[in-house]
Amino acid sequence: MQGQACEPSKTPGSKSADGLVVQEILAGDQEAFAHLVRRYQRPLFRLIRDYLGEYDLACDIAQNVFLQFSLSLPALRADASLRAWLSKGRLLAQHL
Repeated sequence: MQGQACEPSKTPGSKSADGLVVQEILAGDQEAFAHLVRRYQRPLFRLIRDYLGEYDLACDIAQNVFLQFSLSLPALRADASLRAWLSKGRLLAQHL
């Protein structure tokens, strides 16, 4: 991924808005998941890129974090902070 492909969103949402989005995703709304990715992709990518200093690797790890997130959605607590969960991407970066 080059350019801004890894950085489309600027504004993370609130916990309550995120909870609604998660409910929509669990109900099968694929656009809701795309919305969530757009919302958090930029901050997650920047966190990982700043830690690693490598653009392409940060893109790969950010994608992996979203994949793991999608697989973990059914177990996510309704009051969980998505921003906190997704920032675990930095932890992934530490284990490369």
